[in-house]
Amino acid sequence: MKNLKILSKNFYSEQLTIDLAKSLLGKYLVRELSGTVLIGKINEVEAYIQNDSAGHSFVGKTQRTQALFQEAGTTYVYRSYGIHWSFDIVSEGIGIAESILIRGVEPILGIDYMKRNRQSDNLKNLTNGPGKVTQAFSIDKSFYGHKIWEPPLYIAEAESVSPELIKSSPRVGISKNKDAMLRFYI
Repeated sequence: MKNLKILSKNFYSEQLTIDLAKSLLGKYLVRELSGTVLIGKINEVEAYIQNDSAGHSFVGKTQRTQALFQEAGTTYVYRSYGIHWSFDIVSEGIGIAESILIRGVEPILGIDYMKRNRQSDNLKNLTNGPGKVTQAFSIDKSFYGHKIWEPPLYIAEAESVSPELIKSSPRVGISKNKDAMLRFYI
């Protein structure tokens, strides 16, 4: 996995949220740690669009949601259910709070490190949920407001996923606007 090409800032700002969500599928989530590189192929995301009652920005800009109102490619890291970290990538311009939740990745590199972080040897369930991804990849509140095109946490280019392999469904674990077909997965 040498010579990973980091997706540029423009990748995030030149696409609408739903298109960006789909184009993130198959790309590599990369986390550099001292001496270790973790890589997972993004295989599940959820889109949250403006005025979406299920989105954190629905109530407007708050101290918690400020990152959602920043430029596309900014990370929004938050506690989900008060238990685990989750992270979204802002997907629109400044002031338009839309984002994409990284729900799942397929572990590619650094799997032993991910297993230690998750205290699990079950590869199938290692990174198949947003809290599992952040735990496996050591993503926490310190990445709030991070620009996803900058190391040590970034998205790298990979082969494009054929459109017929991309499926959609209602989002998972929400109580509002739950029928919106804004979950995308391979």
